[in-house]
Amino acid sequence: MLKYYLIEEYRRHIYVAKKYSLFLFPAYIVFFTVLGAFSVQDVFQIYPYKPLIRLIMMSMFLYGFGVGSYELLGRSREHYNLINTSTILPVDSRTSYLMLFLRDAIYYTILFMVPTYVGFLISVPFTTLELYQVSFFSLTLTLSMLFGYAVAYATFPFAHIYKNIYNSILLAIFIYLPLQYFNILPFPPAELQIQKTPFWFVLSTVPILLFSAFGYLCTPREFRDVSRKYRNRLKMYHSRFKDILLAKEMEDIIRGGIIIKALLTYFFPVVIIFVFLNMINTAMRSDVYNALSHAIMLSIFSTVIYSWLTIMDPVEYLAILPLTSGDLIKTHIKAYFILVILIAIPILVILDFNAALLLVPATGMFCLNTLYLLSMTANLAGHRMNSMLFNPGIIMKFVIYSIVPGIILVIASFELNFVTIGVMLATAIFMVIITAYNLKKIKTKWIYF
Repeated sequence: MLKYYLIEEYRRHIYVAKKYSLFLFPAYIVFFTVLGAFSVQDVFQIYPYKPLIRLIMMSMFLYGFGVGSYELLGRSREHYNLINTSTILPVDSRTSYLMLFLRDAIYYTILFMVPTYVGFLISVPFTTLELYQVSFFSLTLTLSMLFGYAVAYATFPFAHIYKNIYNSILLAIFIYLPLQYFNILPFPPAELQIQKTPFWFVLSTVPILLFSAFGYLCTPREFRDVSRKYRNRLKMYHSRFKDILLAKEMEDIIRGGIIIKALLTYFFPVVIIFVFLNMINTAMRSDVYNALSHAIMLSIFSTVIYSWLTIMDPVEYLAILPLTSGDLIKTHIKAYFILVILIAIPILVILDFNAALLLVPATGMFCLNTLYLLSMTANLAGHRMNSMLFNPGIIMKFVIYSIVPGIILVIASFELNFVTIGVMLATAIFMVIITAYNLKKIKTKWIYF
């Protein structure tokens, strides 16, 4: 079974991109790893070693947890795949989801961690890094990622059966991660990297095995629909938004637990990014990153929520109605904007409460960059993000038109003066023009489901 699950994942990626495209992705990772290895000594001159290691390991844990949750709670519900087909075969759900977990752990370790290690190996002859250093660091990165996978696997059954327990687990993770960053509680892979002792190696590997076993035992042999009572909010949303498609989308967001999933893939990673930015400000003894920088960062990483709005439900049935795919995309954009505003603006206000003068332009910059990025994503990927995955042509366009303006805005926000404000205004005008173009082009490019 595991063999066929691995083949399915490979074919899924080949389906949305050319065969060579899949192998370009590891090449990107190798390139940026080598680039990072050349600057590692400069990094350690700015940041304390131990807090930085804890932050990196925490990031890898959240990556593993987010990817695992994305698969187990989201993409695995897509139609026409092995996990759904197995429901009509003599295979129980417990075995099927075990194969799904092992498939992801193996496939994405090969896809991401092996190229990372290769990049480190290439850099060894040209840097001060030693072979044992990059090998050990790659090992602890992998253990952190697998730790996240295992926790996602152990907790996902509760999201289907006991949502209150699942929400409590998310809260516990959110509390635990800052405590380990401030060295109040240990995070085994981070301690392994810092202390390099067999004791922490055991404490890094054993929990992965225990959480994996716990996930297997907690997964029901057959998933049955749990009866949950939901208030019918459709009429309320319709009266408030005056748009029946948006009303349906907002109700789907509540019923599908999208807000919780957005916390996993957006809120938690953004908190880590801001911890990292705060480390930079502390090391530089000045507010290099201010409210404007924070707003741009929040908007850049918000695009991931679009995937949650586009991947869960089959929408082809809408094709029999007098609607186009572009109508659905615009509905996604409206719902996305509402959801992101509700999550991001409170973060921005809390982070930069002392910089009241910058909060208003920062909020405006956040809204503009969010709408710009979303219009670009929707124009390139349509009503499903799968068309964007591993496609180098789409990725390159996205990077050029989306990331580059964000980088310009971030750099310009470091030191506010007449020149930098002019650069930001010019960039903002460019973004408004491109946004209008994208929103107009969606009508003609995305017609059919």
